[in-house]
Amino acid sequence: MEVVSRQQAEIVGRATAGRLSGWPQLALVAAGIYNILFGAWAVLSPQHYFALSGLSNPQYPAIWQCVGMIVGVYGLGYLIAATDPIRHWPIVFVGFLGKVFGPIGYVFSIYTGEFGLQGAWLIVLNDLIWLPPFLFILLFAFKSSALSSTLTAAEERTTRMYDEALQEIGSGRALIVFLRHSGCCFTDQWLLRLKELRGVLREKAVNLVIVHMGTRETAKLRLVEADMLISDPDQVLYRSYGLRLVSFFNLLNPRVWFEAARCVLFEGCAVTRLEGNGFQLPGMFYIEDREVKYQQRAVSVADEPLLREVLHVADGSESPVPEFEVFFDGDCPLCSKEIQWLQSRTGSRVLYTDISDSEFVASEHGLTQQEFMDQIRGRLVGGDIITGVPVFRELYNRAGLGWLAAPTRWPVIGQVVEIAYGVFAKYRLRVTGRSCRLSNSECEV
Repeated sequence: MEVVSRQQAEIVGRATAGRLSGWPQLALVAAGIYNILFGAWAVLSPQHYFALSGLSNPQYPAIWQCVGMIVGVYGLGYLIAATDPIRHWPIVFVGFLGKVFGPIGYVFSIYTGEFGLQGAWLIVLNDLIWLPPFLFILLFAFKSSALSSTLTAAEERTTRMYDEALQEIGSGRALIVFLRHSGCCFTDQWLLRLKELRGVLREKAVNLVIVHMGTRETAKLRLVEADMLISDPDQVLYRSYGLRLVSFFNLLNPRVWFEAARCVLFEGCAVTRLEGNGFQLPGMFYIEDREVKYQQRAVSVADEPLLREVLHVADGSESPVPEFEVFFDGDCPLCSKEIQWLQSRTGSRVLYTDISDSEFVASEHGLTQQEFMDQIRGRLVGGDIITGVPVFRELYNRAGLGWLAAPTRWPVIGQVVEIAYGVFAKYRLRVTGRSCRLSNSECEV
């Protein structure tokens, strides 16, 4: 992977400055599903709402069914808008108008005596609860620099500083570190780790470039003694390097709260005023000769910087000896998705071997291909092979999620998990839409 150039960063800045993700997307998905369900209810049972509300049945139920069909179509529009709320803001705007005029019309009907308050609960569910998220999306779209074809002054300043950093680094070595917002305790943790190894980075002639979302240099940033600090409040460089936003659910993850408490209580980290995007994930990229030799894109706000691996690459050594090897079926969609997620967390600590690869030879590992297909297997440093749930325990421990796997060691719960995995392993080919010919151990999608 080549280093992102200033021109590429500017292109990304113009194209993605107005990207909106996280809970607004979830709100649109929820609105879409709700509308579709409501539409189906109105079409299939047009008199049910009136019966629940104590209202007289409509004289022409087909009109209510037509309303249901229109609401259902809106639901499809909301699901489309959820893929990119800013790009599809007109859909959100039309829906917002409907949710404004709906209550106004109902109030007018109450005023004229056509309806009573007993049916107002539907206005709350259909319209009022959706107004705040829809309004937020529209305001964001209005203010978004994505509506403009030019970069803002702040974005221009960011890309200029980045270009100066690239020129200073030249064909040398550099570690570009992207931090979370300045008020996050995990930002303090990353800075502490960098400070611990700052001397080692200097010895190896590795320039340290820190990219942050603040508008000023804090005392904590200066303590690390970085070679260059780049302020990127609009996250132009963050997006250029493919750093994602964390989901709202990850912020509620018990492990995140546990790690935050440990960080604050035992490492002196602090939670202060938020400055920057609270959903932005950190990351770091080791560059040598204008090539990215190592990269870490965090998948959780609690992920620590894998600086030891950076130093290993900077030494020109081969990859570190893995602590564990897992054998997985790359043709299994469910398996592959989980493995990719775990791989992003374990780095080189775990060696991932795909048994569906044409170059994989089962006999070299002392087992048959079918034995590898039957259940997931792993190999410890000493060479011992383990099977099934213990493999996941090893993986989750090395991914920093040992607390998730801990219950599998408990009585009863552990046995239930073992049985459940055994059933899945037995029928996974059918579950994932694949069939397996046992005679020659070839599996087809």
